[in-house]
Amino acid sequence: VALFCPKCNKGVRVGFKVEGDKIYVPSFREDVLCMNDIAEEVVRIYGYNKIESTGISGNMTQGQRSLSQSFEAGLHRLLCGLGLDEINTFSFISPKYYDKIGLPKDSAKRKSVTIRNPLGEDTSVMRTTTLPSMLETLARNLNFNNENVRLFEVGSVYLPNEDAKLLPAEKRVLTLGLYGDTDFYALKGVLQNLLTLAGIGGVTYVTVTDNPSYHPGRCAKIVLATGETLGVFGQLHPHVAENYSAGCALFAAEIDFDLLFDRRNAAKEYKPLPKFPAITRDFSLVCDEDLEVGKIEAVMARAGGRLVEDIRVFDIYRGPQVGENKKSVSLRMVLRAGDHTMTVDDAEKVTKKVLFLLDKELGLTLRA
Repeated sequence: VALFCPKCNKGVRVGFKVEGDKIYVPSFREDVLCMNDIAEEVVRIYGYNKIESTGISGNMTQGQRSLSQSFEAGLHRLLCGLGLDEINTFSFISPKYYDKIGLPKDSAKRKSVTIRNPLGEDTSVMRTTTLPSMLETLARNLNFNNENVRLFEVGSVYLPNEDAKLLPAEKRVLTLGLYGDTDFYALKGVLQNLLTLAGIGGVTYVTVTDNPSYHPGRCAKIVLATGETLGVFGQLHPHVAENYSAGCALFAAEIDFDLLFDRRNAAKEYKPLPKFPAITRDFSLVCDEDLEVGKIEAVMARAGGRLVEDIRVFDIYRGPQVGENKKSVSLRMVLRAGDHTMTVDDAEKVTKKVLFLLDKELGLTLRA
């Protein structure tokens, strides 16, 4: 059989013999076994570049990630970029793990789905919290003398249904675990980057003192503008750290991944660079030790209105100069107008309003 060659305009002998509806292949062409191979031989001579690509016919859809998978992939890139390593742990745990994280005997989290044929006691129940799995991994790294560890996991918890015939409710939880060269504020910074990725703003951080797994003075929860609690984070209770033979402070965060995904704001709005300069004002305020800085920031933001671009704490002082059970909180407020250059008089008006509301609502005055 001679096939037409588009390059040289001549016939190309391929050594095939055609009799009727049958094609006889030369014995040396062991690679030609079926009609598909013959079609490939024709296309090879004709030119692959001349064959137009076509889509698959029928009720087919293009394979791609779901919105949740795409969001999780972005979260993974962010956390890895911040220096965290991903882990994957088993959903089966031991009931003794609940004792190690300090859960009360009557805690609802102790009501777990029991495995009928477990491999052993250490894998006999389905976890209702991911915290023990993370802490076990941190403890293992401590035993291997790893000095600085920052881990994260997107795992599932299983909450038993009141009707035993129904499957348990499965929820996804983002868990962070850190120790070494880190502290409470470093963990908070990671979570703030996470909220920025999700496009979630207007959150408040509320002190938590009744969570048995966390230090009562170094724990907070993230509350969304809708009033929903997104998660809890902070330093683990010293007794919990002792249960894992940790000779250093352990930090963790438990974030509701499903709620984080549902409340995300996927729309990205472009904001041009400011045209007018900013003015900064510093405030050093004496307040009670148990007053949350977030409440001070909320009052200042409300007083400054649209002129407030940023409010940030840059120092907290405790000592005899401010008195017992008192602290001095220093905050920097950045003011900027979008349509004109602010004057000193404009800034002073905002400052007076801020001090007035701080005194009226929180009883705060400037440190002498």
